[in-house]
Amino acid sequence: RRIGGGGWPPVGSAALMRTRTSQSRQRRRNVSLAGEAARGALRRGEKVVAAALDDGSYGAVSVADDDSVLPPYAVLSVPVYSLATAPGGLGEGDRASMNITTYCCPVSIKPSRRMAVALYTNTATARNMIASRKGVLQVLRAQHAPLVPLLGETSACDVDKLAELATRGVATVKRYGVHTLADAAGVIALEIVSIENAGDHHLALCDVVGYETLEGKGEPLYTADLASFKGKKNTGGEVKAGSKAPKHLDEPKRPLSSYLLFAAETRGMIRQENPGLSPTEVIKALGVRWQAISPEDKAVFVQKAKEAKVTYDKVMAKLYPTPPAPPKRPPSSYLIFTAETRGKVLEENPGLKMLQVSQLLATRWKKLSLEDKAVFVEKAKEAKTRHLKAMEQYKLNNL
Repeated sequence: RRIGGGGWPPVGSAALMRTRTSQSRQRRRNVSLAGEAARGALRRGEKVVAAALDDGSYGAVSVADDDSVLPPYAVLSVPVYSLATAPGGLGEGDRASMNITTYCCPVSIKPSRRMAVALYTNTATARNMIASRKGVLQVLRAQHAPLVPLLGETSACDVDKLAELATRGVATVKRYGVHTLADAAGVIALEIVSIENAGDHHLALCDVVGYETLEGKGEPLYTADLASFKGKKNTGGEVKAGSKAPKHLDEPKRPLSSYLLFAAETRGMIRQENPGLSPTEVIKALGVRWQAISPEDKAVFVQKAKEAKVTYDKVMAKLYPTPPAPPKRPPSSYLIFTAETRGKVLEENPGLKMLQVSQLLATRWKKLSLEDKAVFVEKAKEAKTRHLKAMEQYKLNNL
């Protein structure tokens, strides 16, 4: 739903344009966290602050002295954003990315709406946005908490995040030319006006070229909400911050180890032989007997444990089937060229090492005429079209 004049920002800033009730709830949450920190300080005699941590979590942090107390902007619960970017065209291996960022803020409304966004240096997101000068800031909802480790702790240089989202059954939609989460709370399209190297981050001053507040279920996700979320598995449904991922009703108990199987069979015998032993003494006696039994006797329990583990794994695989791997990324024009040319290069230069072959291929690619390169560019486009169709089918089959 497109938002007209007024009501800026659509989402973002501390209030996120929510009702008074939602704002009050957020204030109560912050007060509660601050109170917990204060009580902890009194109990332990330590200096404590409630803070947003480097890993995106939120909790009480002990500090050694006043100089190490975090500044005010680091102790507030703020919205959790994800910056979505399209490939910037900087290299053959570049790909779309989504990250996690809390360093972003509206800075002006007139004469133009602008936001400042910090881009972590040397990341795929930073490279994409600096190259294309564009990105889409999306506000996450509470049910997106399970995605924070993927979006914030992995690099698009190593992981195809869009493919991984598809594997998890998370739908994405193109908005402003960039893949975004289908059920985001809102999106803000940005275009870089200026950028400055600020150390470990680049600070991008951006024009807001479009924005939408999106209909859907789920409150916006705040850094305070991440305190109770500890990497729970995304089940594809709505997951409230701090809630446990639902278990299957038929999920079996984890199998016992070889030692625990031995203990279960031997505990009664030890109690019968030594009725006066305490539970702690029984455990010690079990440990002594386990160490004393022969390798042959121990192997019996090891085999039982292996069989129980195999049975457990089979049942779990049926209850929680692993989705098939998504289609492989389409090759670039350069990779198609190397695949077609490598054999000829090896035939002409049988003594070359692999590194030398790669260097020779790169040299030949650079020397190709535009007309010859266009052949491989066209093949890459066709491969990308086939890949997009395959991904659409993959999403339909695995949602």
